[in-house]
Amino acid sequence: EPEAIVDLAWRLPAPEGGEVDLSRVRQLVMDMRRRGFNIAQVSYDGFQSVDSRQILQRQGFRTKLVSVDRDLAAYETLKELINTGRLRMPDYEPLKRELRSLEIIRGRKVDHPPHGSKDVADAVAGAVSEAVRAWGSSRRRQRSRPRLGQRGDNRACGVGYRRRLIDQIRPACQRRFKACQRR
Repeated sequence: EPEAIVDLAWRLPAPEGGEVDLSRVRQLVMDMRRRGFNIAQVSYDGFQSVDSRQILQRQGFRTKLVSVDRDLAAYETLKELINTGRLRMPDYEPLKRELRSLEIIRGRKVDHPPHGSKDVADAVAGAVSEAVRAWGSSRRRQRSRPRLGQRGDNRACGVGYRRRLIDQIRPACQRRFKACQRR
């Protein structure tokens, strides 16, 4: 069974009375890759994402439209990993607050209460479910076509698998992220 590690969960707030500058989000992704982060995939929901996905694709990123609003699947995956102790996440208060306040609407959709938010929770649920999906695909490929030296490790959307690999990568990533924060 896979274990997921969420390396980074972060809320990019909009300025007072304004909107989030989407170019800053793209620049952050490109800066992280330039600093050595292994970014396997960048996912967006459908809201204003076409332009960003196209720009990142031209920069060589694999992008994907991922919606966690269509059904409960992403949140069911997230819940399973949390309940079985196979998910490690940053101790980030906005994420914890959003996860605690989520509601299931008519048994078909996860939503936030009035005046609440679930942006960070959606990002983590999408990243974890995509990483689990990639891990399963990798495992099927390994069984059907074993290759010499193939590791089967997957890092999708900032979420990592294979604990021994992540334990080697994590300290370097943490140093790089701290350098990003100082800029």
